[in-house]
Amino acid sequence: MENTMNITYHRRTRALSGGLWHDIKVNTTNGEFHAFALVFEEGSKYGIGNGRVSKLSIVGPDGLNCYEYDRAPLTPPQSKMAGLMADYIVELFDIHNAQ
Repeated sequence: MENTMNITYHRRTRALSGGLWHDIKVNTTNGEFHAFALVFEEGSKYGIGNGRVSKLSIVGPDGLNCYEYDRAPLTPPQSKMAGLMADYIVELFDIHNAQ
């Protein structure tokens, strides 16, 4: 079965640090995941992907934290789907930066 991901909610809030907090809910074939990402216009060596995502937290359908990154990996993906979600979120901001 193919994994499908659809963003159902996306809110942006300005962070005191100058970045944007993104509050994202994504429906998948495994249930709804909730992600919080701190994203900056400019990348850094501490961020994920192209360096723009400096913090990323993903909560799984069971309400448990299944991935945590804060300028370094804190909690590795707790499932294959959590890893796919992290890749999906990072790619979302990599693509956004290229436009």
